Amino acid sequence: YPYIMSVTREKLLAFVARAQYRPAKMKELARLLGVPQAEYRDFRRLVKDVVAEGLLVRGHHNRYVPPTALNQAVGRLKVHARGFGLVARSGGESDIFIPVADIREALDGDLVRVALTTAVSQRGEPLGRIVEIVEKMAGEIVGTYRMRGRRVVVEPDGSGVNRDIYLDEAPVAIAEGYKVVVRIVARDRGYDGLRGKIVEVLGDPEDPKLDFLTLVRRFDLKAEFASEVEAEAAKATIDLDVSRREDLRSLSCFTIDPDAARDFDDAVSLEPNEDGGCTLGVHIADVSHYVRRGSALDGAARERGTSVYLLDRVIHMLPERLAAEICSLAPGTDRPAVSVFMRLNAAGQLGDYRIVESVIHSAARLTYGQVQSLFDGREEAAGPAVDLAAELAAMRDLAAKRTALRLDRGALDFALDQPRVEIDDASRPVALGRYPRWESHRLVEEFMLLANECVADYVLRRDLPVLYRVHRSPSPSSMVELGTLVSSMRIDLGPGDVVKPRDLQLFLAGIAGRKDEAMINKMVLRAMSRAEYAPESAIHFGLACQPYLHFTSPIRRYPDLWVHRVLKDHLAGNEHVADVGEEGLEALGRWASARERRAEEVERIYVRTKQMRYMERHIGERFAGVVTGVLRGGFFVEVGDFMVDGFCLLRTLDDFYELDERRHRLVGRRGRRVFEMGTEVEVVIAAVDWVTREMDLALVEEVPRQTRGKRRKKKR
Repeated sequence: YPYIMSVTREKLLAFVARAQYRPAKMKELARLLGVPQAEYRDFRRLVKDVVAEGLLVRGHHNRYVPPTALNQAVGRLKVHARGFGLVARSGGESDIFIPVADIREALDGDLVRVALTTAVSQRGEPLGRIVEIVEKMAGEIVGTYRMRGRRVVVEPDGSGVNRDIYLDEAPVAIAEGYKVVVRIVARDRGYDGLRGKIVEVLGDPEDPKLDFLTLVRRFDLKAEFASEVEAEAAKATIDLDVSRREDLRSLSCFTIDPDAARDFDDAVSLEPNEDGGCTLGVHIADVSHYVRRGSALDGAARERGTSVYLLDRVIHMLPERLAAEICSLAPGTDRPAVSVFMRLNAAGQLGDYRIVESVIHSAARLTYGQVQSLFDGREEAAGPAVDLAAELAAMRDLAAKRTALRLDRGALDFALDQPRVEIDDASRPVALGRYPRWESHRLVEEFMLLANECVADYVLRRDLPVLYRVHRSPSPSSMVELGTLVSSMRIDLGPGDVVKPRDLQLFLAGIAGRKDEAMINKMVLRAMSRAEYAPESAIHFGLACQPYLHFTSPIRRYPDLWVHRVLKDHLAGNEHVADVGEEGLEALGRWASARERRAEEVERIYVRTKQMRYMERHIGERFAGVVTGVLRGGFFVEVGDFMVDGFCLLRTLDDFYELDERRHRLVGRRGRRVFEMGTEVEVVIAAVDWVTREMDLALVEEVPRQTRGKRRKKKR
């Protein structure tokens, strides 16, 4: 918070959390806290901001109390495609389940106040009902223009708004099915109570280039930077200032990134020590040297929170001149960096470390494919990696030792490939597949993890105000559900519902090599809590370590940039380093976590849309598949090697199938055929709708029936 006041946000929250606190009105609260008259206006603003965060509630007779005092909570509403809602709470508390009838007029993204009940959902989440919309969702909604008799409506994209938006005025020259942007102008009860006004016509969704623009508008992404931000970026020049930095330009270091990488923010080096160990260097671009606190660049970076990486483009957190040029550790150039040197023994165990501001000179820009080619003995495809063969061999050995040590402490290691979608210049998908997880990927991951752990240890010991990366233990309800799922596959997860990282690690090791290994890994990953940013250090469940933070990607993540700024302040001996937290680290952590989730959702939707556009060309074709999930109405199947799934409806089959909820499987009443996770099937692509990102499948033996395949795409 920007207020320079005698009563801080932390002091206010601590005061109202006391057992002896009695609900007080604004002026009474100010008097109890001893707020001077000159600060009263700012104090009112502070209280209102804390209410907007959901940490304080204005209750009966305008008296302020913590939400817990009323058995209430405040959080952001997320509306599911099936109509129910989840209200997210910060910290380790589970989300609150809101039944369809209790959502009332609230929309996805609203900040809502929820009254908790004594009941719980089927998955164990606390049940609640929305009693107040604290802050209405701002922004605009993307949808499809439709005719409903004499009325015109917009069908919203996604699951956030589960009803049509009625238009008071019929717009001119908009074709049925076109994508539009609509602004909500009224919320009332009734089927036509949600009314809006079209503010922009995006165009025909048949154009694959519209996929990007639709997501930009739907998620309010900033594809362009403001003129003052671009002006600051244009003025940036490379300033080495070797006098106050450690000159490492003679050190052999290099970058390893994907083929299509657009920025390079980390380089690595390795030097042997006399005792048989080595010194690993991780050198991170000194982005905070160019992005000063309080500048327009800093404001834009904080607003975005993270870069968004799509298949054929990037929405950078920083202007491209900084992200891809000035800050990037390009080969053959001198660049300022922050370097972490870690001394390890012959077994790969960490001895000590040191952190310095530096100047480096990257010797080469390597790709994961080149390094892997070298590891596989295919030197003809290794490019410049051949010239660094000795160093890479030593790094390979060290990475293997670090992986073994990390697994030994209980860290999880998911065996998951990533979907591959190739896009042409017209933004059309031309190929689907999967990216394998190479040894070269693991090498870089291990080194970055170790650097992050060292920096986290350094700042925690000195109590510096940073954002830690927190991954809390999975909830008991999610573990019970996972245990039920895997037991249906005749796999033992172990006793009890309280799980430790090592328990899951041993479980994953036990299913290694199975045909359904990747599917089980996905199930375990879904059962995990979501990692988030927080000002207090806590366990990182997946890595089985504490403390941990993000330091190695300041070009694309704001929390990393924040850590750099605080760390450099401390290294330079600046006394104001302790004041960095005055802007509200807890609020910044929630903001950064929300921005990260938004980016992940955008990236997921973009990939799925392109996958569906590709699969539409294969309607009527047969593919092998494997069942990945069952519901009462059908089952999901992952098709071929495309890393894309579709749904097969039970009503298209010749038998009547019943859901065995305990064993999570479908059983035919007459033929006793069983569909469960891992069942191999052969399917036909029956229908694809890339607008809704849905794909319908039919079992091969059921193809002669005419109920499937005849379903046509919605008119556009």
